[in-house]
Amino acid sequence: MIFGIGSDIAHIPRFERWFAKQGQCAINNVLTPLESIEFNQRYDRNITRGIAFFAARFAAKEAFSKACGLGMTAPMNWQSVQTINLASGQPQIQVLGNMAVWFNDRQLIAHLSLSDERDYAIAYVVLSHSFKK
Repeated sequence: MIFGIGSDIAHIPRFERWFAKQGQCAINNVLTPLESIEFNQRYDRNITRGIAFFAARFAAKEAFSKACGLGMTAPMNWQSVQTINLASGQPQIQVLGNMAVWFNDRQLIAHLSLSDERDYAIAYVVLSHSFKK
């Protein structure tokens, strides 16, 4: 059964300007340490792809917060969730800290889809019940 659905679209040039103005502070505000490492590796290889990664992860967190029905209010915050990629490349959401307690209490599973093009990154999240006993 579906618990919630969320989507978000990010205008990549906005993230270019944000990063140009605030640098690593912008990254540290939104991305977890693990995501920051991945951002820096991608940015070092290709600036454009690095910024698209940043925008897509921002969109994923926004979409997740909408699917939860919480927005960016406790226990949800930027550091509460992170995205990782499986070996296949499939993106996954990992829920951390107090948000993990909230998430697990409701027996939820997160399904994430990410995509980006030149100017936009989009994230789509569906939360379903796992019904684990």
